[in-house]
Amino acid sequence: MNLSEIISDALAILDYGTESTSVDRYKREFTRFANDAVLLISRRFKQSRTERMSLDEEFCFRLIDLDRVCFKIDRIRTLGGIDVPWEQPDRGSGDVRCFFPFGGETNTVKVSYQFRPAKLVNLEDVPELPEFAHDLIPHYVAAHHFFGQNGKTSKSVNTEEQTFERMLNDLALEHYGEPRAYKLNGYNERLL
Repeated sequence: MNLSEIISDALAILDYGTESTSVDRYKREFTRFANDAVLLISRRFKQSRTERMSLDEEFCFRLIDLDRVCFKIDRIRTLGGIDVPWEQPDRGSGDVRCFFPFGGETNTVKVSYQFRPAKLVNLEDVPELPEFAHDLIPHYVAAHHFFGQNGKTSKSVNTEEQTFERMLNDLALEHYGEPRAYKLNGYNERLL
């Protein structure tokens, strides 16, 4: 589901009509709400991705060089799959130093980290979430639009907010069957 479809679904929930003039009219507001929903869903499940990073001569890399904003590093491994201890030498510096106490230093590691999904900007953009989580977003958009219009809690706001929360809580139960399932690990593993 791309941003255009999310906006159209939210307009249908609101009963505003789904023609292109309606999409254009609400695009800016609904895009902001859709990005909030994507971030909320991603943070709820601690969605992670894995990237290969090149190390400098001091076995360091910079967090800013990762493709997405890093919330938390989960694990660093060699390309052979051995866990690598690491530290941030200067808190808040954005530098990460890897240690190879077992020998076998390398200049490339795989970094698994919790990330902030890319923002939706264009109508063709697709949220960086598994497809089964896309259906929640229009309900979040509709609830927050209702709230913005009324400035107070109404039955419509409550209904859409409850629908979003229920669907969010059901994701883990419907699509995963074990405790580790409450985390979306290696979402982009197929890219490595």
